[in-house]
Amino acid sequence: MKNTIIKEVLHYAIPLSITNLLGVLAGIISTIFIAQTGDNSLAAFAIANTTLMTISAFCSACLYGISILASRARASKDVTKVANYSINGVYFALMMSVPAMFILMSGTYILKLLNQDLSLIAISTKFFWYSALSMPIIMLNSALGQIFIAVGKPKITTIITAIRLPIIIGLNYYFIFIANNSGLDGIAKAQLYSQLLCLILVVTYIPFSHVAEIVAVRNFINYDFAIIKKLFNIGIHIGVQFLGELGAISLATYMMGTLGIIPLISAQIVGQVSMIVVMVILAISQAVTIKVSQLHATTDYALVNSYSRCAIWLNTFVILVVGLIFFSFNRLIFSIFNIDSANYEQISQLSNKLMLISLVILILDGIKNVYCNSLRGLGNSKKPMTLGVISIWTVGIPLAYLLGIFFNLGPCFLRIGFTCGYLVSAITIYYYYHRYVLKLQSQN
Repeated sequence: MKNTIIKEVLHYAIPLSITNLLGVLAGIISTIFIAQTGDNSLAAFAIANTTLMTISAFCSACLYGISILASRARASKDVTKVANYSINGVYFALMMSVPAMFILMSGTYILKLLNQDLSLIAISTKFFWYSALSMPIIMLNSALGQIFIAVGKPKITTIITAIRLPIIIGLNYYFIFIANNSGLDGIAKAQLYSQLLCLILVVTYIPFSHVAEIVAVRNFINYDFAIIKKLFNIGIHIGVQFLGELGAISLATYMMGTLGIIPLISAQIVGQVSMIVVMVILAISQAVTIKVSQLHATTDYALVNSYSRCAIWLNTFVILVVGLIFFSFNRLIFSIFNIDSANYEQISQLSNKLMLISLVILILDGIKNVYCNSLRGLGNSKKPMTLGVISIWTVGIPLAYLLGIFFNLGPCFLRIGFTCGYLVSAITIYYYYHRYVLKLQSQN
């Protein structure tokens, strides 16, 4: 039984992890390219890209309702519902992209309000504009990806992302080093064109795929605001949790920026490595959502805990492996980011300390994400959102500010304060999850 559960989780988690990791790899290479243009560009990318990631992650997370509801309908063998959830999910994606575009267009004003360095803000102006233009395309790609996941074909998005990787790397290199764009402008342009190419490839492939009948052109007349509202009601709680958590991370990054460029660069390096783990955690957790959603459709609650425990052990294993790699090859990692020799020792020492703290955060985040996604699969997305966001904003952010800035204890204590929010979040969600599952078992 245990082997079967692991295989079923990995069936979704491996392609989703690869897809996410390929996206992260593109981001890491972009950061390396940016590092070649100077420390100021790298610092500016830290605050600008954090803003973009927060917004795009929120919008994409809101689309998780597509795979949750469509996979549940698929488990019940209701093909019509699968098509309706999928088609209206595409409409929902386009709706979500509109406010995201306006927020990104206002990115420089947001950074000014947060008291960031004006020279860094100036470097990021065009980055926000090109990123805003990318949002409708990113959202359509995300919606189509959720549809492929729902029908049990997550490998398709992996293949498309693998095709996109060399393209975006090539475009980044061209715009930054050959076309003589500023680093951040070039990255945003590369993102726009590569996402557009991905969308074209997916749309071209759809008539020959397993979703051909589901997203056939004739089905697009089945616009149903009630279904969009249902997708919104599930997705918004997931999106708000992502926004609350990534917004807190963004705010912590802005706090780090007030402590100087060296803490900001160190946090950016650690953040890039940590993002590798986060992408795997999200993939494993989403795999659990799909499996638990299918169990919920058949009211088979006895296996829910087994899937959750399996995912937690998988997450912890990945976290420890990445941590071991970081500390074994940290000199190589720092050299890749082209750190100025005058600041090398300070940045490397601080990065090592921040990485240790980040490993603790990642373990807690892995536990929290698995239980949150299990609850989402069981049709409960509001409570984990509330518990997760409140813990980080009422405990993590205030403690980060008090320790790191108010008492002037520095970057490590800022991050330690932030970790406390994740600890409270993981504990509260853990207890709520077990009570909720026991309740469902007793009702069945």
